[in-house]
Amino acid sequence: MSEGRPDYTGPSMAASPAVVNVLKEIIQERSIKKSALAREAGLSPSYITQLLKGDIKTFTDDACAKVLKALQIPRQVFDEQVQREQTKQKDTIPKVDVSRLPTTPGHFVGRESELQVLDTAWRTPETNVVTILAGGGTGKSTLVNHWLLRMWRRSYCGAQRVLGWSFYSQGTDDRPATADSFFDFAPKWFGDLSNDSSHPRERGTRLAELINQECTLLVIDGLEPLQSGKGSEYGSFKDDALKSLMKCLATKMNGLCIVTSRVALTDIDLFTNMDDRSDLPSAVVTLDLSNLSPADGARLLRKFDVHGLKEELILASEEMGGHVLALELLGSYLRDALGGDISRRVKIPPIDGHSREGANAIRVLHSYDRWLQQDPKQAPARAILNLLALFDGPVHLNDLSALLKGEVINGLTEAVAQLTDGEIGGILNRLCRANLITRHGEIALPYGDETIRAAFQYDMHPIVREFFAQRLQENEAEAWRTGNRRLFQYYKERLPNLEREGYRDSLTFEEMKPFYSAIAHGCKAGLYKAAFRDVYWPQTHDKRKAHQKRPVRMLQSDLEAASRFLVTLWDMPVAELDDENKGRLLHEIALDLRALCHIKNAIAPSRAALQIAAAASQWKDSARRASALSHLYQLHGDLNSAKLAAEECRDYSDRSEDAYRRIDARCRLASVLHHIGERNPARQLFEEAERLQGERPQANCRRLQMIHAYDYRDLLIEEGKFEFVEAHIQETRAMPKKPNPRFADALDDLSQGKLQLEVALNSGTRELPVAECLIDGAITTLRSAGDRWLLPSALLALARARRLMDKPPQEQLTPIKEAFEIAYGDPSDPLRLMLVDCYISFGFYEVETNKNFDLACQNFENARKMIPSIGYERRRARLDDLANAIRKMR
Repeated sequence: MSEGRPDYTGPSMAASPAVVNVLKEIIQERSIKKSALAREAGLSPSYITQLLKGDIKTFTDDACAKVLKALQIPRQVFDEQVQREQTKQKDTIPKVDVSRLPTTPGHFVGRESELQVLDTAWRTPETNVVTILAGGGTGKSTLVNHWLLRMWRRSYCGAQRVLGWSFYSQGTDDRPATADSFFDFAPKWFGDLSNDSSHPRERGTRLAELINQECTLLVIDGLEPLQSGKGSEYGSFKDDALKSLMKCLATKMNGLCIVTSRVALTDIDLFTNMDDRSDLPSAVVTLDLSNLSPADGARLLRKFDVHGLKEELILASEEMGGHVLALELLGSYLRDALGGDISRRVKIPPIDGHSREGANAIRVLHSYDRWLQQDPKQAPARAILNLLALFDGPVHLNDLSALLKGEVINGLTEAVAQLTDGEIGGILNRLCRANLITRHGEIALPYGDETIRAAFQYDMHPIVREFFAQRLQENEAEAWRTGNRRLFQYYKERLPNLEREGYRDSLTFEEMKPFYSAIAHGCKAGLYKAAFRDVYWPQTHDKRKAHQKRPVRMLQSDLEAASRFLVTLWDMPVAELDDENKGRLLHEIALDLRALCHIKNAIAPSRAALQIAAAASQWKDSARRASALSHLYQLHGDLNSAKLAAEECRDYSDRSEDAYRRIDARCRLASVLHHIGERNPARQLFEEAERLQGERPQANCRRLQMIHAYDYRDLLIEEGKFEFVEAHIQETRAMPKKPNPRFADALDDLSQGKLQLEVALNSGTRELPVAECLIDGAITTLRSAGDRWLLPSALLALARARRLMDKPPQEQLTPIKEAFEIAYGDPSDPLRLMLVDCYISFGFYEVETNKNFDLACQNFENARKMIPSIGYERRRARLDDLANAIRKMR
């Protein structure tokens, strides 16, 4: 019998892990050698080896009978043993969902060394993340899918959970991308059924904790849309939740995370060689995937029924540069259009721009598209490709059917308008076989009260989608606009109902998906006014009503939607919007960027929004936007600009004659003056604001409220007016009606906790558990409140309380580290006021707890240098206290 896997035919059974395990046990018990078993069964040794390794997918009845005869085991006995093994394995079968990974051709050649790298990484506990890097169409997804198939045959080698997710269909432009869909799905899949509404960075940390509860294999495919492609930020994550997750997993991973991307993951580069020793395993392993060798490329073409001389196949592989997608498309095109003859590839003409990524694939696509266009029988297939190119990601058949309803769209739907669902399904299957589209597994899509289920979703490789979308826009511009217009109307009819009681806070990404899809297709159709007026603004304005917002977990998606109305990020809206709506858009963008702590990016749209309102003499809006701009400057550490904007705010508020805006303006200016050390003028402005609050006829309380009250109390606590602050807090707590009551209560708790700290310091008491409890509770609420900029103040107060209570060092240090991470989360955009506070807190920790003189001095110097440069004189006295404490250490 010849060597190699024999071509057995006939009925077969699954070569499942249970079958393999039973065979192994029998062979081990009887001490039978594999070579002897192969000889007795009349099978090749390599077949037996592959079978026992789990590398054979099916076990034919013929082969099974031969093996059992050689082992002298009756088939009935063997089946009973397999059944018992399956029952035993039920509790250990991993939970698996890889349906969202892109499907790839079953043909796989080469890559043996890369598979070995993945095997080694799985077996190495110290390796947490493997990043597979290569250009588009190089075969990253194919490699991962083949390795996952090997893992499946081995029962996933001990993994208890296997989850795959793909982002690659979102595109690769500089528009913000979002991982919100993943972070809505994954926590529930890992067992957290709570409706997490915390800040994206907390969501990333929380998901990492869930993942590490069990041995997990996590595959994240096509990450490049969520990475920056510009300048010094090249490769860094655009999405805060994903950045937090990946940093956590790079540090600790119970299992393995595999990531594919076109761009290096610069945010976790430092984990690649943590110990600076080449002999130690790395926490992050990078696998640079190259194109196929000419011989492997020739083998791949053979798998597509391409025939010809071996030399010509190798030459064709070289002409395609070994690019996997190009070779797959070439193989499909030669098979479908040219009879599979490799010599006829000369009919594929060259194209300009050969140096472009995926140029060879695009070259084949040009010929493929020309063939589809010229052959009348292929017109429906080409129409389906054009329809799919209208979408930005995987397409549900119901969404595709929406394009076929109503009048025929000239240049787009003529060839498929009369087809049945079954006929369309047949075309989709043929396109999958041709590698022009891919198919995803079952998914449920909720639209309001209705849940639509379908067997598949269909997708396109980004290179393929970009090609057909560009051709449609260039050659059938009106069809492009009409198709997107129809999808805009389709998704607009499915917008979530935000008016339902309590619904706003429980929205999932899938429920909000029609909102984002409607905006995307409306803008692609050029319907900027309608998309803004009918979709974006009503829903965005609703989320701001009464200080309530959609869950902060969707801020990244909100920004992605808003970017559709921009020519350039972040301050140039499209000309189709009028000035009023441009101002509204820019103001909302600034607020969402602030909530994500992207302060530097938020300043430009905030300033542009203010200029629009001021030019139109819209004094109320001008005051609101000047207040927001002043706050951004303050957070950024530009207190001089913050003061100028606050003074503008006061001027605009007085012109507006709006009572609340006048109160807000005075509190805003007071806050800035407090930070620059002008305490008396600040107090006078707060007192004036509180007087104006008491004069408002509709006021529920004569005291300042929310953040204004918190800022005022901070100043009063510093001045030692403890009894007044206590009364102030109790009065605001007793308000019969509060805007956003949870947030208001959190601010009251934080003020109360800070007050308790100062009272303890002045009275000498060390009984501080109430203060710690109040501050800790406030932090929990603030995490889900939206604006992350409030957290550092609360975290540092918690650290101070724990230090006064002599809590263990780690409990003292953890909140300071978290505050520092927020303040320095983006090195190009640090929150400098918060950094000063962090350095001072670090300094006191080193003096009083860690007893490290050098680190205390280092933190003192960091704060000392920053205070004059940003004008943060409010912290001068605290810095002097730190200096005195350091001197006492000597």
